Amino acid sequence: MPRDAPDTLVCREIAMNDLEAVARCLARNFRRRSLNFWKQSLKRIERASDPPSFGYLLEADGAVVGVLLEIRHVSDLPGAPAPRRNFSSWCADAAFRGFALWLSRQALRGGEAGFLNLTPAPHTIPIIETLGFQR
Repeated sequence: MPRDAPDTLVCREIAMNDLEAVARCLARNFRRRSLNFWKQSLKRIERASDPPSFGYLLEADGAVVGVLLEIRHVSDLPGAPAPRRNFSSWCADAAFRGFALWLSRQALRGGEAGFLNLTPAPHTIPIIETLGFQR
């Protein structure tokens, strides 16, 4: 392992006490959006799901270095399709980009939902197609 490699690298679900660090990671990696934008977005996701569910994070030595933000939806209409999960925002700090796929693999493990990526960045399309997404 490189000398500057973290002692621990963990991929796990985002918890309520992670939201500040998650917002900071998103703001670092999506520079067109402010920290306040991400904090407000996380609040909207929190209000929209019960229990609150945000997606997954990548943590290196206790610091959030990657995020796969999900927007989950379960229809209450009779005969509606399975729950849906939209990969809303997916990022990793430069030193951890090689581990970003781990986030998606973790999210895709649960096969009970339909997965969407409604607004993929053009450079991510080959990656998400490799994961099985179809246009």
